Amino acid sequence: MKFVSYAQNYEDVMLRRALAKVDRGFYIDVGAAEPYADSVTAAFYERGWRGINIEPMPGPFERLARARPQDVNLQVAVENRQTVARYFAVDGGNGISTGIPKLAEEYRDANWDISQVTVAVTTLRDICETYVGEKPVHFLKIDVEGNEREVLASADFNTFRPWIILVEATEPNSQIPSHEGWEVLLLEAKYHFVYFDGLNRFYVSAEKMDELKHAFMVPPNWFDGFVRASESDMIRRATDLERQLAELQRQLQEAHEG
Repeated sequence: MKFVSYAQNYEDVMLRRALAKVDRGFYIDVGAAEPYADSVTAAFYERGWRGINIEPMPGPFERLARARPQDVNLQVAVENRQTVARYFAVDGGNGISTGIPKLAEEYRDANWDISQVTVAVTTLRDICETYVGEKPVHFLKIDVEGNEREVLASADFNTFRPWIILVEATEPNSQIPSHEGWEVLLLEAKYHFVYFDGLNRFYVSAEKMDELKHAFMVPPNWFDGFVRASESDMIRRATDLERQLAELQRQLQEAHEG
C-alpha cells in the first residue's frame, strides 16, 4: 500500500523519510515565518511533534502563536550577540523580511513595501540552554535571508547537536549559491553535507551519518507518496469549512429547539 504523507514541500519529504522511525520528535525552526504556507514544520506539528519556532516579524509571529499553542514561539531574531536591532519587514513581514540593510534597499528599489521593526536579538546557544535541555533535537531548520552565518556562529554544537540541519543556501530570492559564506562552521562542527534540493542544503551530524545518510541518496519521488502544498492547503480549507458548517448547524438546531 502506498503511504500518503501530507507534507507541504520537498524539505518535509526528505525529513520525514530520514526521521520515519521517530514518532514524536523535536525541531527548531529559525525564521519560521507563517504557520502553514511554505512551513517545514507544519506537517510535523500536526503529527504530534513539538519544537521551537523563532520569528521576529510581528504579523507572522502572531499567526504562529495562535496556530502552534503547544510549541515554544519566540518573537526574536537570532544572531551571534544579545541586543536590540532594527529589522526590515517586507510587505508587512513576509518570508523575505531581513535584518540586512543592503537587501532591504534592493527590495525597496523593486517597489516592495519596507518598514522597520525593532526586535530583540539573542543567540541560538541561549535559546537551546533555556528551552531544549536534555531533549534530542531531531532537526534544525534555518531560513534567515542572508544571516545564516550569524545563526550558525551563535550555536553551541558541542552541547546541542541536531541530527539534521537544513539551511537555505541561495542568496535571498535567487538561485545564486551562498553556502560558501557559512558552510565551514558546520563542517568544523562535524556535520556532513548530504543533499541539496535547489534551495536548502542538508547536513547530518557525524554520529548519525550511518543511520540517516541513506535517506538522502535520491530526491523526493513516487515512493514517498507526498501531497503537494496546494493540495494540502485545499484539504485544510475544506476541513475548516466543514467545521464552520457543523457549528452553524449546531447553532441553528439550538435556536430551533429554544
